[in-house]
Amino acid sequence: MRAADPPRPGGGVRPACPAGGAPPPDPGAGALPDCVLAPGVRLRPVPELSTCLAYVPGLPGDGAGGGRPALHRLNVSSWLIAALCDGRPPEAVADAFARARPAPADAVTSGTDLREGLRNLLAIGVLRTRHGDSPGPDCPRKETEP
Repeated sequence: MRAADPPRPGGGVRPACPAGGAPPPDPGAGALPDCVLAPGVRLRPVPELSTCLAYVPGLPGDGAGGGRPALHRLNVSSWLIAALCDGRPPEAVADAFARARPAPADAVTSGTDLREGLRNLLAIGVLRTRHGDSPGPDCPRKETEP
């Protein structure tokens, strides 16, 4: 499911931190993980509050949620990233993310913000890597097809 028309992020990007603390340090330049919404995740935009609610069902055997469902409040940057991970290739996600920023950001800043957002959304179970591919340093866990 894809969230329709997420707002453009305004200013600095600070995606929600994964449960358990601050995100790990940025690993630097490299290939972005190929991510899609995790199975069962539902996005509910709340544009009047500049947020999107993400329901994560907590599938059995899921290490991140321990099988418990969760409801996360995504800021506009995380919402945009989740909406862009709709099946398009990682390069297209990066291009669309960079173009959606209100002020032109340099490629390094945009890439760092995108990597941090992807890493956080993977950590809370909103996203998963496509086809169970190797997540590499940007992804904290590997998912398999349901």
